[in-house]
Amino acid sequence: MATAMIWGATGGIGRALVDELLSRQWSVVAVSRDEDSLAARVACSLRADVADPFSVQRAVQAAAHEVDEIALWIYAAGDIAAAPVEEMAPAMWGRILSANLTGAYLATHYSLPLLAPAAHLVFVGAISERLRLPGLSAYAAAKAGLEAFAEALRKEQRRRRVTVVR
Repeated sequence: MATAMIWGATGGIGRALVDELLSRQWSVVAVSRDEDSLAARVACSLRADVADPFSVQRAVQAAAHEVDEIALWIYAAGDIAAAPVEEMAPAMWGRILSANLTGAYLATHYSLPLLAPAAHLVFVGAISERLRLPGLSAYAAAKAGLEAFAEALRKEQRRRRVTVVR
């Protein structure tokens, strides 16, 4: 049985991915801020704040004690808020970038040693990155950064597939 690791597993997209993979007989390591909500359904449920490097590292280390390797790795964690730049507090900007971009880097950085040699890494992007809508400057910037990050990672991790899904 292959194992998937899903970051943001209790959000809307993350939970749908958990359900789909479980229906296809995958073993799932679910990482979220609420480890209890999926604990009874998945092989391993872990708590992590993707904005905190130590929290991410601790979750990956805990996963390494539970599974041998990850065949499918998905980053579905994120946050969104709408506000024009002139009204957006710096803390909101930082929160959106942390959840959507920095968290993706941290989760990837600490997870790479746990991934199978031919693992597939999937990042959940957004069409709004391309639309660049008013009020979504932080979100659009974070998702554009995620696209660039994934493209560079794809070139570094040539044996592994790296995909951004919009």
